[in-house]
Amino acid sequence: MRLVFVLSALLSAVFTGLARAASLPETEHARVVEFTAFLESHPFDDRAPAMRSWLLSWEDKSTDTVDVVCEKVLAPLPSKDVAYSAELLAQFIFGSAANQLINPASKGQFALNQLAGMRSLLRAYASILQSKPGAHNPRLDELSRQEAAGTLEAFLTPVIQTCKKRIRDGRRCPLPIRGGPFS
Repeated sequence: MRLVFVLSALLSAVFTGLARAASLPETEHARVVEFTAFLESHPFDDRAPAMRSWLLSWEDKSTDTVDVVCEKVLAPLPSKDVAYSAELLAQFIFGSAANQLINPASKGQFALNQLAGMRSLLRAYASILQSKPGAHNPRLDELSRQEAAGTLEAFLTPVIQTCKKRIRDGRRCPLPIRGGPFS
């Protein structure tokens, strides 16, 4: 009887562990989406640096998303001359990743994910401007106007296509997306 109880407890622990392990990616995916949305609207929250650090660490290890940072889409980022450049660049990456987790069919779809990343960046930029009005940047202001007018996709498509062609031709100019203040 005692052996049956021990065996039952052992099997229960094994199956619970397997179930927990199986749900771990789902839990991580939910956290990526949640943190990304939170950072869009609260970029200066006390918890923001820890969230960015966790997201960058997840990005480093995960194979669940394909993130390419196109320098022409992001221009003028990264730059020490642009206020909150590191936060905005990180937000672009997080927005692209969150889009792929919410819409798994978009994984690896270059244009869709460049746009998703940019839209996330622009939401964070708008939040930054609410508390730091002096952080305006002409290019980001223009992209914000395009988004508000519903023309961001048409505006960025030629830039995205140029970047996609450069990558396809092997002339990739990767941006440093790891390291910096969040890793």
